[in-house]
Amino acid sequence: MRGAMESVTKMALEEMIASHSKESRFGYVMSEENMKELVDTLYEFFETSRSLKAAGDRMLQQGTQPQGARSSAGRMGR
Repeated sequence: MRGAMESVTKMALEEMIASHSKESRFGYVMSEENMKELVDTLYEFFETSRSLKAAGDRMLQQGTQPQGARSSAGRMGR
């Protein structure tokens, strides 16, 4: 599973960099404005990634609790 996530993440990062830079004879060139936009885009990407991981962790944690523990926890709040 890690291989697929790693590939998709690398592809997304490469796409972000390519969309904010211009290919030249010597590689890629990026203006200051494009650099700021790229940093904002990468920050949003990482924030989204962290939010999705946290949500997945919560779902996994809830899924590992015994069935009785979840239903009795609901009754305790009443």
